[in-house]
Amino acid sequence: RRAARGVAAGRAGTQRAFCVHRGAQPKRRRAERRAGAMGAGLTRTLDRVLPETGPTSIWVKNARGPTLQRLFGAYKNPDLWALYRRLKKIDANGSGYLSYEELSQLLGLPEFNLLFLFDLFSQQNSIVNSRELMTTVCVFSSARLGEKGRFLMSQFDASNTGTCTGAEIAQMSVAALGVLARCTGAVVKVKDVAGILRDELPGLLPVYRELLKKRGSSRAVAEKCFKEDRCIAQVELDQLLPSLQRAYDVLPLAHPAPPGALPPPAMDW
Repeated sequence: RRAARGVAAGRAGTQRAFCVHRGAQPKRRRAERRAGAMGAGLTRTLDRVLPETGPTSIWVKNARGPTLQRLFGAYKNPDLWALYRRLKKIDANGSGYLSYEELSQLLGLPEFNLLFLFDLFSQQNSIVNSRELMTTVCVFSSARLGEKGRFLMSQFDASNTGTCTGAEIAQMSVAALGVLARCTGAVVKVKDVAGILRDELPGLLPVYRELLKKRGSSRAVAEKCFKEDRCIAQVELDQLLPSLQRAYDVLPLAHPAPPGALPPPAMDW
């Protein structure tokens, strides 16, 4: 009888252990799915803005994207910074806008190409937003994703300290997505992208997550931190970009310059 009770107890213990182990597996799988989903919101937005680039896609049919690739696809990372230095000289008063003549002076493109750009980006058919232009050149250049991210970060860092707020990273993302949206007719809303990043940044950046822990977990605190705290530097940017890398790699933007791409102006212009 004692032996039978011992066997039964052993079986019960084994069963409990099995149940605990079996219950732990779904929790682990859910945690893995959550980890894999970090950054998914921005990736989904990118997929919505540029869902396909095949022969029958709007990307090819309206030809804006391929044309911008031909104009700026041969630009490499040093060319982006050379262009930015040139922009600072042309827009010496820092207005943030370029006339048609200044656009021509900056890019040195044939007139029909300048007319295409001016028609696509000009406001009230008179001026071009220089930051939007630089974002366009960067997005369609042959620079690597990390190089593009660092260049764009410099354009949206209002403090010029090398660090951005979450809101500035959202503005940077909206600008890049907006350039693509001009080629596909999609709509990109600042509020939507900002909401995605505000929710995903704690899972992507340890420094941001620790900052929120210190400040508190309320919605108001999270919003204030997102808008005001400059905690995203190059190191943090390098932690963010891998969440987009797979989606980026399948885009035409990740490929070398297309045949017939125009060379950038000489760096000593």
